Amino acid sequence: MEPIVRECGWLGRALLVACVLMAPSLAQAQEERASDDPTFSAAAHVLLRRCVECHREGNASGGLRLDSRDGVASGGDSGAAFDLEEPSESELLRRIDDAEMPPPEKGMARPLSDDERAAVSAWLAAGAPWPDSVELDPFAITTDVRAGRDWWAWQRLQPSPSPTLRLSDQSNYIDAYVDRRLADHGLNPAPEATRSELLRRLTYDLTGLPVSAADNEAFLRDSRPDAYERQVDRLLASPRLGERWARQWLDVVRYADTSGYERDQEKPFAWRYRDWVIDAINRDLPFDQFVVDQLAGDERPGADRDSLIATGMLRLGTWNDEPNDPHEYQYERLEDMVHVTFSAFMGLTVKCARCHDHKFDPIPQVDYYRVAAAFWAGPIRPASSNLLGGPSPELLSETEVLAWTDIGRDVPDLHRLHAGDPHRPREVVEPGVLSLLPELDQPFSTVDFPATTGRRWHLAQWLVDPRNALPRRVFVNRLWLGHFGAGLVRSPNNFGFTGELPTHPDLLDRLALELGEGEDAGIKRLHRRMVTSAAYRRSAEHSSAHLARDIDANNRFWWHGQRRRLDAEAIRDALLVATGQLDLRMGGPGFRPTLSSEATEGLSRRGSAWSASPAAEQRRRAIYEHASRSLVDPLLTTFDFPDTTLPCGQRDTSIVAPQALTLLNDPLLERLAQSSVDRWLHIVHDEDAPLPEAAEQELIDRLFTQVLARSATADEIELAREHLRSVRREAAAQMAGSSDAPTTEAMPETANAWPSGLVLALLADEGVTTNGSGQVEQWADQSGHEHHARQPNLEARPIWNMRAETPELLWDGNPRWLDVAGELLARDHCTIVAVARDSGPAGLREIISNWNGAEGNATTSLFLGLAGERTIRFSDAWPASGEFPADDSPHILMAVNGEQGARVMLDGATLADRDEPLAPRRLDTAWVVGTQGNIGGEYWQGGISAVLVFDRALSDAEQTAVGRLLADRFAGRWEAELPAPPRSAEQRAWESLLIVLLNTNEFLYVD
Repeated sequence: MEPIVRECGWLGRALLVACVLMAPSLAQAQEERASDDPTFSAAAHVLLRRCVECHREGNASGGLRLDSRDGVASGGDSGAAFDLEEPSESELLRRIDDAEMPPPEKGMARPLSDDERAAVSAWLAAGAPWPDSVELDPFAITTDVRAGRDWWAWQRLQPSPSPTLRLSDQSNYIDAYVDRRLADHGLNPAPEATRSELLRRLTYDLTGLPVSAADNEAFLRDSRPDAYERQVDRLLASPRLGERWARQWLDVVRYADTSGYERDQEKPFAWRYRDWVIDAINRDLPFDQFVVDQLAGDERPGADRDSLIATGMLRLGTWNDEPNDPHEYQYERLEDMVHVTFSAFMGLTVKCARCHDHKFDPIPQVDYYRVAAAFWAGPIRPASSNLLGGPSPELLSETEVLAWTDIGRDVPDLHRLHAGDPHRPREVVEPGVLSLLPELDQPFSTVDFPATTGRRWHLAQWLVDPRNALPRRVFVNRLWLGHFGAGLVRSPNNFGFTGELPTHPDLLDRLALELGEGEDAGIKRLHRRMVTSAAYRRSAEHSSAHLARDIDANNRFWWHGQRRRLDAEAIRDALLVATGQLDLRMGGPGFRPTLSSEATEGLSRRGSAWSASPAAEQRRRAIYEHASRSLVDPLLTTFDFPDTTLPCGQRDTSIVAPQALTLLNDPLLERLAQSSVDRWLHIVHDEDAPLPEAAEQELIDRLFTQVLARSATADEIELAREHLRSVRREAAAQMAGSSDAPTTEAMPETANAWPSGLVLALLADEGVTTNGSGQVEQWADQSGHEHHARQPNLEARPIWNMRAETPELLWDGNPRWLDVAGELLARDHCTIVAVARDSGPAGLREIISNWNGAEGNATTSLFLGLAGERTIRFSDAWPASGEFPADDSPHILMAVNGEQGARVMLDGATLADRDEPLAPRRLDTAWVVGTQGNIGGEYWQGGISAVLVFDRALSDAEQTAVGRLLADRFAGRWEAELPAPPRSAEQRAWESLLIVLLNTNEFLYVD
């Protein structure tokens, strides 16, 4: 099947054969009538192309229909359109001549051409003949302005014999089809890439990671004829395959871990869906099951927890907990589900039909509501915001999953909406499928579904029906895009009229047929088919490239390999590999990278909205990075990470200056370079001095091998040495001329050596006295000031939970507290630190306080606690200084008040800063832990592992030291680091050389 060419000549010939029938049984009669009335055929061409869109049944603008004989005869609101006695005086021709019809679009007139007007005029002059029982159906055949039901993309797959022309090894049928097109256009293919280039390309394509020097060397030594195929099979069996190819699918289904909008709440357990996709690829899940599980994993026979997790695809869209109009918002959510389903599986933009018939594809408005009814049966309508727009665990019969199911078998009717307006409902629409495949349009049955409607199951079965060719074409096109850099259809999410036509339609169909062939229905064999082809293995270099580009500048016929820049995740992973720090642990919750204060500056909650994961977690692959919609990792954004609010079929690839600046200055790269250089220098030379020549050459070669998987050449070694000498001289000069001598502050050297000024130290791993039931009688102060916290009342005691990982005192929101002995502070310059976790509902609750209303110390007291959902309060003078995380894990909260101002920090991140200290506080009233003074309420709910009070404002370095000590002691986290000693000239020189190598095209591009 050759590409369809949209030409009036082709269209005119088609319209002389048939003028679009409402019923197939009329086809033969219509052919005869069309032949008898050539003026009608010519006029019908014009009516279909320029008029019927606005003048037909269901959309009769001005009351005029031009799609049927009766409509033409009846005229419109302005009277008769035709004057058969004086055809030249017809109202229709007058409006055409005045350029009123077709109406202007975006202010631009759209007059008929002379030929089009002549066709209409000739038809009128002939008496406006119109065959009986014929209606013009704009969706039946393809015209030059829209696709019909005969559009190539939804026709059945047609097997075709492989071409016999030989330009390359044709043991792979892909090459037969590709070579034929090359020959047709007079193109000769490039030779095969070198072995090193080929293995690097293959390794990145199948795993997303760079090839190792050891693997490259082994491949170069392997002289067996199937050496390359052995590498293919090795990489296809690697668990890294799923991590690489899951990323492409996650783009398509708009994956993110958060809800978007202002609050951007986390979608709990969205990561389970990500892990499901990775696992599905690794275990080679058949295409049919891959589709069905994501749409109806809860409804399929043998449904289990895994198939339920797969339905998380439908939950991944944005979610607004406070829409302006909840009634209207349910239709926006419905639109999201329709859009992702048909973009992902059919490469169509069906959501266009929410308001009107699709302008370019044969999708009437009612079709949108028929397929939308499949999702209408779920929890679309407004409900508790705690469910984040999904079903309850009771409906799912599972916990800790982000999944979808119906709310039951009986659901409200779904109405077609006039112009998509929820406040203008029309008729009720029954669930169904797109009418562009009439033979598969069957009613949905609910017989086999005791708890759900079965609508999504039927929709999924329609998508995987072998007679529905489009999903298979779309899917194999995505595979081709991933391996070759562009699809056989270069608009991967649009196979409709406005999309690209296939460059190799026969090959696309042959691959799509293989997707459903045989007992081995997995997808890995298609990966293998593609990467073992000669087309895939071609070099990016061509001896006659200048001539070939004149014929095919965009390489649409695959005459050479496609040079590609690594995507954002591959760059981040490659940086970790090159510096020897990649952690290949799979699965589980995503890590949060360390971000600069500039990156979080625009967040409404700043530090509390982003708490970086421990450094060890951040060394995992980029696919496991927490995907926040409101705060995307700047490194990934710079290298074209997509917008996660909409399906992305193919990422943009830019080459802009900020990318080079990022690779020179990004904090992640700096940390990786420093730790790597320290390790490598220690291996070859454990002294802070220039290396001996032999050791220097050894380390240069080590760097090249680690970063580029090859040894350095003699010229490269000499250039590297010159670079090292240059940086050493520059660094030494800077250090010698610097007037800023490094300063250090006294830091605690052991876990018990706190900074000076400590007046209260309550630590849950020591000094806790309980009764036999674990109720806390006393929490001994470890500061030496004997401000012990006690509770004589048995019923008011918290519970000691001496857990192995995080010992803590438990508070349940009931009247439980501890009284602190003595006055803690003489002045209100202080630092209060707590290790705590919050599991309480919205409301006030305090960690430590000296509030006392009876003694007049209400508004002037000093306390640290929470209000509302999790708003941090550092006394009434600062009632909103940040947000405490909602993850029910221990966090280190630090509040500082001093002469230079006040600060609140969480896990090392500054939530809020003030240039002025707090208003003066009254400090002589009694202190308590776990409640608000003597108020008789505001009890803590959660755990408290430590409470420390210092009688002065700690310095930045002291704050970091205390935070790190508590993090180590109570399984918390503290991202702020102690001031690092200045880097030596030798260290800086090697770091610079490493960063230079990481900025080379050889590192960032794949040939």
